[in-house]
Amino acid sequence: MNKKVRQYNCCLQLKMDTTLAKKIGSKQALKGVVAGLAIAYFIMMWFSQGFGFLYALLWFKNIDYKINLIVGVIAILLAGHFFGERAGLDILIKNKNKFWTGVQYDFFNCSCRNSYCKSCRYLSTYWS
Repeated sequence: MNKKVRQYNCCLQLKMDTTLAKKIGSKQALKGVVAGLAIAYFIMMWFSQGFGFLYALLWFKNIDYKINLIVGVIAILLAGHFFGERAGLDILIKNKNKFWTGVQYDFFNCSCRNSYCKSCRYLSTYWS
């Protein structure tokens, strides 16, 4: 009986290849990015709650920087996908430490976001 269970478990193990590792890494990173975007949405909703619930729920309709917000969300989703693929390769294929690899790619993701914000500030001062 024990031998059958061992054989069954052995058959379930998949050989990890790079495409599967990239897919898993991207999926996990996008889950984290969407969770972060949801937290940011709720924080902004909390800031706007003094004007009523409906206003707080639709806070993004009454701001002047809608385009920057949309471009920022798209950029952070793309960066999460890109760096998630790389992190998946590092963790699942190269067997690097999960914690430090996560910290490394989170830092890269934040660096991309900060460079985007700096370019937005530059363009907004240029256009005004």
